[in-house]
Amino acid sequence: MSELSFVVFTNQIIEQHMSEVPSVPQYWHFSSTILRSTESADNVQHKLFRLLQKLKVDIEETSQWHYRLQTVRGDVYLDIDCYFFRQNGEIIIDINLLSGERFTWGRLKKNINAMFRDTDPCLHIPKTIGAEMSEQLLLRLNTDNKNEIRRALRKLSLTTSSFDMGPIKKWSIMSTDSFLDREIQYWTETILTRKSKL
Repeated sequence: MSELSFVVFTNQIIEQHMSEVPSVPQYWHFSSTILRSTESADNVQHKLFRLLQKLKVDIEETSQWHYRLQTVRGDVYLDIDCYFFRQNGEIIIDINLLSGERFTWGRLKKNINAMFRDTDPCLHIPKTIGAEMSEQLLLRLNTDNKNEIRRALRKLSLTTSSFDMGPIKKWSIMSTDSFLDREIQYWTETILTRKSKL
């Protein structure tokens, strides 16, 4: 029997019929970040996705009731696993950091916990990172590591010094299939817009 639920792709909510939330697998090892609710599965999922949108977390469906969460906090990129389970009449959400700086993840999960429980979030505004030499940042664009490219472009957007825009422009026409692709294009367009106004 299927039930009405919600799925988020690049933070656009659409209605979709999905199978019931699975039971907790045998020998499953839960992470330290678990959310529980006795509400219906679709209400719990909708509530979580809404708060993740407010926290600027991107959501991609990996399989039914399994999601990949991605976000950037200043210079830090976080890649997160999210599973929905059913156990003893409750919906359980297991959220686990796959990669990224744990101190930044700690602040984010405090906000997720607080907002899910309708208490006051402890929103953190990242400090502005000082700009590096633009020549060094341009050299960092010559890599296959998309997160390093994103970091370099973000820092280039903060510098007021002039630099060759040639290596930047190619990123404005790249595909935006993934979360990091969209972040790279965002910072590219930010740089091009700011420089055109100088």
